[in-house]
Formats: sequence, structure tokens, C-alpha cells
Amino acid sequence: MLKKKRKNDGDMKREIPEVKKKYVNDLAKLMNEYPTILLVSVEGVSSSFFNELKHALKKEGIITKLIKKRLVLLAIEKSKNEKKNIEQLEQHLDKNFALLFSEKDALDIASILEDLKRPTKAKVGQIAPMDLVIESGPTDLPAGPALSELTKVKLKAGIDGGKITIKERAVLVKNGEKISKNVCDVLSLLNINPFTSGFITIAAYDSNSQKVLAGIRVDKKGMLQELLLKNSEALNLAIHINYPVKETIKILLGKANMQAQKLNLYSVQTENSLEE
Repeated sequence: MLKKKRKNDGDMKREIPEVKKKYVNDLAKLMNEYPTILLVSVEGVSSSFFNELKHALKKEGIITKLIKKRLVLLAIEKSKNEKKNIEQLEQHLDKNFALLFSEKDALDIASILEDLKRPTKAKVGQIAPMDLVIESGPTDLPAGPALSELTKVKLKAGIDGGKITIKERAVLVKNGEKISKNVCDVLSLLNINPFTSGFITIAAYDSNSQKVLAGIRVDKKGMLQELLLKNSEALNLAIHINYPVKETIKILLGKANMQAQKLNLYSVQTENSLEE
């Protein structure tokens, strides 16, 4: 009796249901229509917050799709003739991701995503992506059991005016370490939400340049600090070289007045010494 030859799993082609075929075609259509395709990580984003973000982005003209990796690969295969180099997105596909489609520039979308992030609490067992630091100073915690909770995580604290005060700056958890329950309890007591939740940009396909852009980051606070620093440096240089503009004119006039007074004093002293 002849036995049927069993096919290896790798040789077997799974049939795609018609519903999924339509979904892949619709996805490929979006890829072809929109100039910007943004790949974002949704790791740690709750389903309710995901829906909030999706609704907020829709107002900005951004379409959000949470899709399985296999379907995205099939859609990319269909779109690569229309979108040169779009297949380079494949190497950036993560476990938990979503695709955003928009007419906007990738940096504009990344900026919007940054504004939509919100503070979140630390979780037990979570890996700290940065040092968790508690600064010294007063707290709103009344004297009582909370003091022993703080000392459990080696915070130096005392009582001042009936309230608990942190006496010394301390690093609760170092970057890359796991966060313990005691640390989570202390952060909760101090009402500190050290992390943010939201879509994190992984990569983007730009139709104009026909390139996949990776490592897109928008640090608005950092950019503002950098601008303030550069503005201060430019102002100091303008004053140093006596460059008259609206921002420097009062300082330069004051500087000139002081120099005039010094010259006048020097002139008087010189005349008096000559007379003697």
C-alpha cells in the first residue's frame, strides 16, 4: 500500500482567506496613495489609549492601522513596484507595531506623536530605560508610616514642619535595572510618574526621497534648551563686538555710559595730578 508523501511545513502554502486578501489589497492601496508611511512601536500602549491616539491622529489627517506582520509583508510586496525601496521597511518591523499613513512630513508626525504622549507609572519588574532619580527637598507626605517606606529604598528622609523631607538626592534605580515593588510603592507615594506612554517612531518611508528613514526623534524640550543656549551665546557675542540691534542696544548704551564715566573720572584725576 502506497503512503501519501507528507509535505514539510515549509513547503505548505497557507491559503489566505478572502477577507484578509481584501485587507491586504486595501493596505497596499494606502501605501500607494500616501506619501508618508510611518512605522511606530505600540509596546506598552493599552488598548484604550491606543483608541484615544487613533482618534486624535484622525483629526490630524493621519490614518492608523494595527496590523499583523505577515499581512504587512504581503502589502509591501504588492506596493514595491509603485513605491521604490519600500521593502526596506521590512527590516524595521517589530513585534508590536502600527502603521500611520499621512500627507504630512515624517518629522511633523513624529512631533505630533511626541505631544500626544502622557506620563505613566512604573511597573514592578519593568526595566528602567534611564536612571530614576529622587531630588532632595520637601514632600507633601505627613509624618507617619510613609517614612519607613522611603527608608526601605535607602532614601535619606526626615521630618520638617510635620512633613517628610528628602535630605539627599538619590538614584532609586539605575538605567537597565529592574524596578522593584518597594520602588514602585515609593514613586506612587510621591506621586511620580517617571515614564511616558505613546507611539514611538521606528522608521518612515518618504515617497519624495524614496527612502526609508530610521532613528527619527523629536525632543522638543531638548531643542528648546538648545535654542535658548544658542540665543544666549549669540547675545553675548553681539555685546562683545558692540553689534547694535534691538536686543543689545540698551546693554550697549549702558556699557558706553559706564565707560564714559570711567573716562571722565580718569580725566579729572589726571588734571588734579598735573595741578599738584
